[in-house]
Amino acid sequence: RVDFVSPRDGSEDSLDAAEKRNIEVVNALAVEDFVPRTFEEGPKGTWGAKSTAIDCTNLGHPSSFSGWGVTWVATIDLSSLAVAPIGTIGILAQSTSTYTSAASMYISATRWDDSVYEDFVSTRQESPYTDIHAFSFSADASELTYVASGRVIGTLLNSYSMSEYDGALRVATTSFDYDFGGGQDNGVHILKVDGSELNEIGAVNGMGRGETIQGVRFDGPRGYVVTFRQVDPLYVLDLSDPTSPELVGELKVPGYSTYLKPIDGDRVITVGMSGTETGQITGAQVAVFDVSDPSNPLQVATAEIAQWSEATSDPHAFLWWPETGQIVVPKELVCEKLGGPGCESAVVLKLEGSTLTEQGRLFQWFPIRRAIIAQNQLVTVSAGGTMVNQLSDLSEIADIRFDIPGTDAEDNLP
Repeated sequence: RVDFVSPRDGSEDSLDAAEKRNIEVVNALAVEDFVPRTFEEGPKGTWGAKSTAIDCTNLGHPSSFSGWGVTWVATIDLSSLAVAPIGTIGILAQSTSTYTSAASMYISATRWDDSVYEDFVSTRQESPYTDIHAFSFSADASELTYVASGRVIGTLLNSYSMSEYDGALRVATTSFDYDFGGGQDNGVHILKVDGSELNEIGAVNGMGRGETIQGVRFDGPRGYVVTFRQVDPLYVLDLSDPTSPELVGELKVPGYSTYLKPIDGDRVITVGMSGTETGQITGAQVAVFDVSDPSNPLQVATAEIAQWSEATSDPHAFLWWPETGQIVVPKELVCEKLGGPGCESAVVLKLEGSTLTEQGRLFQWFPIRRAIIAQNQLVTVSAGGTMVNQLSDLSEIADIRFDIPGTDAEDNLP
């Protein structure tokens, strides 16, 4: 923590005094104050001894300012009893998203230029842009080596905005036009390493002008992008030729999708929000798209699941089990009777071809957060416990309660 001070008021004397004090604070810092450190957390949040997490020789910096923070990558040996992570490499940049393939890691850092105002009218003309730094893994994946850096216009939604395929990196961004009458533009940029540079070799732009990307997913030589303002355009991209990517299909439906899951090359499951033709959001839903003809994508099934679902913002909350065609999505907690036997907090759907049906709902007193399949059984976890159900009919096998003060086995709250 750096103890910077702020001016007491807007006077020039106060500004000068704060600047002078902050310069003194910076000059008093040692190198160790700038590098990440590790420590063990003890009982009641106490901190153990701190140690330097990464050597300065493994800490690099971009050619231009990329934020005050340090992004560092740690290696953890899961086969060892040692719990301390090993600092592999670091960069003086505040990462906005990271993406890892089998052989590479990409770290992105968005750059926002300072606004300049004259007579209260912004003269800011350029869209923010994102720097991307590429690293390669060692043979045993224990170390990273810096490879190259590049830049794309616009901002990334999340880690799904990047994907490596056949030696090229695909990046989906939303860019902004600050001129009067301007707006957003969305595109996919394809970059390839050339020496120490990550150069753009192809791009497709113009998707959903005036809208922003809500969901994106790459699947081999194909890409899917969802934008939203009033309706949800699903764009299908042919990225097989990285130097000449093409927008080949488009479908507009109400609402929007935030998570896209390609499942067999011909279908895409999405989680998002349903809506009206005027852009009013009506609730969370799961949808299925047929993309067997990429030039003519079709929405073939939808299922309204709740008013809200964690899966719309966190893909880890979504479960797809291809062996049985089952989908598990958490939802907001709904209890028919306070103090009753349980509360509905997850929906199980079944996909057969283009038919999506509700198989049932799962009940725990606390909201279900995650679901996994273990030994061909459905396991769900909430803050209150873990429940195991049969996949075939969702009948309960076990209900393991966590020890939560003030509750009992019958879910009675104090």
